[in-house]
Amino acid sequence: MDIKLSEIGKGSLEAKFQRSLARLIKNIHDVNTDAGAKREINIKIVVKPNKEDREIAEMVTSCSEKLVPAKPLASLFYSGVDLASGEVAAREKVMEQPNLFSEAGSSSPGDKIRSFEDFKKQAKA
Repeated sequence: MDIKLSEIGKGSLEAKFQRSLARLIKNIHDVNTDAGAKREINIKIVVKPNKEDREIAEMVTSCSEKLVPAKPLASLFYSGVDLASGEVAAREKVMEQPNLFSEAGSSSPGDKIRSFEDFKKQAKA
């Protein structure tokens, strides 16, 4: 036979495979995915013979990948509501960040927060 996978559709199947392989490799190196989970590349070739002439057939190719989804990530955030106006503010808690709502007498940046307006300024910073 004179049909080669690398030459089907003037090389389009090979190009599809290369794109899928690149996506798969990027997924392996994504730190947000499970490194040890299996990934797949599926090459599909569908052949439809011609009704009038059995010597002719249409070949449709596709290439798809099954990648590993990103792992769920939980994070904490501080929030505040101005009860008079209903305005809200929020800021994600960074683990290295000192507590925004620290105890009186503490020297952390949280000491500066005494009102909703102070919190709103911190949240925008």
